[in-house]
Amino acid sequence: MTVARLFLRSRRAGWAAFYLATLAALTAVLHLALSRGEEDHLASPDGSPSALVLVFVPLAAALVIGVGAYGPFGEVERTASRSLSPLRFGHLAVLVLWAAATLSLLALSWDGGNLVFMRNLAGFTGMALIASSLTGARLSWAPPFAYGVMAYWVGMAAAEPKLWAWPMRPADDGWSIAIAACLLLLGVSVAALGAARDSAGELE
Repeated sequence: MTVARLFLRSRRAGWAAFYLATLAALTAVLHLALSRGEEDHLASPDGSPSALVLVFVPLAAALVIGVGAYGPFGEVERTASRSLSPLRFGHLAVLVLWAAATLSLLALSWDGGNLVFMRNLAGFTGMALIASSLTGARLSWAPPFAYGVMAYWVGMAAAEPKLWAWPMRPADDGWSIAIAACLLLLGVSVAALGAARDSAGELE
């Protein structure tokens, strides 16, 4: 338990959990405040979350998790005699579950949208974790953010978004759910097997 506690403290897991909860709370408060006026850009006419919320709120949560995968002892962790993969997996699993819980509570502010929240959280988190091993944890936000903006922009302009723009597809679209699940599985596996680099140029 001591090792696990020190591991979580080294990655500031408490702060990450706080940021995730704050993100959901601020979004809910903003929605409730806007819903009292004539225009609520966070909600669709049917009362469900708008595409803006369904894409960028899970994206923001995923970026917190991706940046939080950074370990301050990268070289030491990768050469340690005892594998830290179980601790890395546990750390990421707890953050993903916590983010899912906060987004589920956020979804209560709207009529529906929870499934899309979960799908997009899973996919974007996988992308952020994969990016953390390629670009470095501090820049892991850039690839999924750029992709999220592109998917949102293209999806808003199309009657039916293409498969590659899976964050904008309907909640019951099986292919988009499969893509998000595969991204999450791959991202968690990559991050659990090796500590995320601080930067892309960090030596193995």
